[in-house]
Amino acid sequence: MGQFKTLLGYEIKKICTRKSTWITFAVLILAYLLSVILTWSVTYSNVHTREGEREEWHDSYAKRKARERENGMYWSGRKIDNVLLADVGKEYGKVLEEAGAGAEKAEVFQREIERFSPIENVLDSLTGGEMLLAKDDGQGNGSLTEEKIYQARKELVKSYQAEYGLSTEECGYWQEKEKLLPKQFTMEYAEGFYQLISMSGNGIYMVILYISFLLAVVAGRVFAEEHQRRADQVILCSRNGKRQLYYAKIAAGILFAVFAVTVMLCIVVALTFFLYGTEGFSAALQLVAGWYSYPLSVGEVLLIMLFISVLVVVLTSILIMVVSEKFCSSVAAMAVVIAVIAGSRLIVIPRGFPVLSQIWNFLPLNLLKLDQGFLDVRLVSVFGRQFTSWQFAPVLYLVSGVVLVFLGRRVYCRYQVQGR
Repeated sequence: MGQFKTLLGYEIKKICTRKSTWITFAVLILAYLLSVILTWSVTYSNVHTREGEREEWHDSYAKRKARERENGMYWSGRKIDNVLLADVGKEYGKVLEEAGAGAEKAEVFQREIERFSPIENVLDSLTGGEMLLAKDDGQGNGSLTEEKIYQARKELVKSYQAEYGLSTEECGYWQEKEKLLPKQFTMEYAEGFYQLISMSGNGIYMVILYISFLLAVVAGRVFAEEHQRRADQVILCSRNGKRQLYYAKIAAGILFAVFAVTVMLCIVVALTFFLYGTEGFSAALQLVAGWYSYPLSVGEVLLIMLFISVLVVVLTSILIMVVSEKFCSSVAAMAVVIAVIAGSRLIVIPRGFPVLSQIWNFLPLNLLKLDQGFLDVRLVSVFGRQFTSWQFAPVLYLVSGVVLVFLGRRVYCRYQVQGR
């Protein structure tokens, strides 16, 4: 055990003393910060023509998000029921009436209409875009009712499950989960959590992209460096040159991967909450994914994604090290990382190929896409029990990691016999 600790400490020291490790890490962090700064510094120009008069005003992304937060907090805590709809209808009708009378400038009118955007977004999620405030009569007793909204959501859930071709057992599973959902959802502002769990923001998905490139540079050299320096035969002939050294290298790569993703996630989560707010941990997932039936909050989704992210980088690190050992090159590991990232981002397997598309969604980068892999309604059956994709994925990644470790050990140990 003492020898293993010595070897592990030496391998970690090798990683930490390479300038390329910290230069790459710093560049990726700066790239992330730069993307956030550029996003928040964007300015939009708005032009409106009314009665022959041209009105123009400028709006920044930062100001838009500040207003979204204010508008979201205005409606937060309200149940989505007939009482809320009546209040919305009255206020909405008043705004439209004032706009029709020409009493407001276009910019002021836009600001007033923006107050209802949180309600519009939630209705769009719950009903699949079937019901919007514009369809109401604006008098507080319009055609938009909570009964119609929740009935539309039931139809959305059924159509979504039919689209995936779920079996009777899977439909029964989701029906049981539906019973656990509240009869009326509650409005909550949760933009910070949405940014972290969605693919569109600079959240967890982007963190895994950055860390994958970092590991290709760092973990790819753990084994390949000795082959490139022609020191592999000497090491493999030493007393601890086989199993102990192999496991020490694997452990060092894993520890660095966990360290790197932890630092990056802390930076991203802290900055996102600072910019968008920490409100909304208990906001129902259905407010952004109305077709999903599992009773989760966006805060719980974030915690699950953070846990899966750690497993993903561990698996990625192991894969990179095994590939680099197999081909005696860190370039090969980099090529694999780029191929996997490009394939995950560009290729979408149609649902008409159910087995293949479900397997494809278990790729780490696809699973961390909220609306693709993470919320895939198809289940995995194990010994008669049903598991969702985000429940089964951690086990799959752990098993895959162990298998890769043992495959890599075989490659590593056999190289002494089949090497040059």
